[in-house]
Amino acid sequence: MRSPALPNIADASRSSQLKQAQAKIDELNRQLLAQVDDLTALLELAPIGIVFSDDPECRSLELNEYGCSLTGLPEFTTTPVNADPSYVIEQDGRPIAPEDLPLQQVWKTGKALHDFRGQFVGPGDHRFELLMSASPVHDVEGEIRRVIGVINDITPLVAAREDAESRARHHAYVAQLGKQSIADISAEQMIAELPDRLAELLSVDFAKVLLCLPGQDELELASSHGFDVPPGTRVGTGAQSQARYTLTMREPVTVEDLSTETRFNGPPLLRDAGVVSGLSVIIGDPDEPLGVLGVHTATARAFSDDDRSFLQSVSNVLAATLRRTAADRQKQLLLDELRHRVKNMLATVQSVTSLTLRGAGLDPEVKERLTNRIQTLALAHDLNFRRNDDVVDLAELVRIQIEPYDPNEERVTVRGRSACRLPPDVAIDMSMIVHELVTNAIKHGALAGDEGEVTITLDDGSQQQNRVRFEWRERHPRAQDPQTRAGSGTMLLKAIGAQPHFDVDWTMAENGLVCSVTVNL
Repeated sequence: MRSPALPNIADASRSSQLKQAQAKIDELNRQLLAQVDDLTALLELAPIGIVFSDDPECRSLELNEYGCSLTGLPEFTTTPVNADPSYVIEQDGRPIAPEDLPLQQVWKTGKALHDFRGQFVGPGDHRFELLMSASPVHDVEGEIRRVIGVINDITPLVAAREDAESRARHHAYVAQLGKQSIADISAEQMIAELPDRLAELLSVDFAKVLLCLPGQDELELASSHGFDVPPGTRVGTGAQSQARYTLTMREPVTVEDLSTETRFNGPPLLRDAGVVSGLSVIIGDPDEPLGVLGVHTATARAFSDDDRSFLQSVSNVLAATLRRTAADRQKQLLLDELRHRVKNMLATVQSVTSLTLRGAGLDPEVKERLTNRIQTLALAHDLNFRRNDDVVDLAELVRIQIEPYDPNEERVTVRGRSACRLPPDVAIDMSMIVHELVTNAIKHGALAGDEGEVTITLDDGSQQQNRVRFEWRERHPRAQDPQTRAGSGTMLLKAIGAQPHFDVDWTMAENGLVCSVTVNL
């Protein structure tokens, strides 16, 4: 009889180990599933769009809950490859080819892709600015098994940046206008340029400058952009005028939809052009308006506070320029009248002097000197009044005094050039100095004969110190002794040289008189 079989101790041991291993595996699986559940919950709760695909062709995509809410797409969707996709991703207004989308690029290259920019256009024309990054997920063999993408809606950031850039451009333009106004750009030139620049900076279809006509209930179209009417067109200011309403309200006026506007009826200028929205501001003081500045669009537009502030700032600069231009014109009228009166007065003085001296029994040379000095004053006054910018070119002043005696510029040479701001009294004194030097040279010095010549040197090298130098140098083979040159001219030079603005020094060199004049401005 055979003995009964004994239990295999080794098999029992292996069975126990298998149970323990299975239990451990089950525990690990439970932990892994818990981690997956936690990760899934985190992905669903995270305020960021997440999309992934296990398909190298990305024919099927899966979105987390926030991604669905962000894009308006279902949890399981596809790449937009058909003729009528439910969504597209664009760059610069053009759809991106499916093979060039971020997930597909990562599948092809095996490399992560960061900061992809585009515009998402989804169901119902739902749009937002998209920023996306994507990265591969590898298996234990190092092969890509999944690609995950992260989607952000950066529309507010893009809008904020565009607003900041727009405000910066607006501030820069207002500063530029102010600089041009200070630099004496004419109001006409500024008005001509404004509409085109406003249309560009505010992205509008129409812009116009309307100016008030004194004593009239109309405005004049000074310049425009987008309107098919010429400058000079009269615009009524009755009940149907947005401009008149703006002047009445004394503040900026915004129109959202002209077709439904109840405060006034749109004028033919706006209605004929197809204007929908607009913004108007007063040019100048509401109590004494100079006109109205307006911008308009052919589509609905909500103008912002920044738009109103910018347009009002531009209007203020234009108003200042208009006032300055009007003041300049009035000043010029007064100067022309003053010049005319001074010229007539000096002519009268010359006539009276000539009549008085005719029977006075004076030396003819004395008579001639007095008459010439009055004429010199007339020339100096004429030069001052002709220079509207108050800048007297010393070389021009010198040439005016010399030209009657050396019309062909054969014997008097002027070197250098000096443009300096001479007050009228200083310019007149300088004219008298040059006149005395040239007349003395004709009578007693280098210009008395045919052999002599004069060199005048102008030097404004010390302009930064507000000084300008004038040197008169005669060259004559038979120069006279300085004592024979003394007289009323010398006394006049001494009198002018004693003034604070002048340093006058003269000497008799070997070849003739040398006179140096420094004008301290």
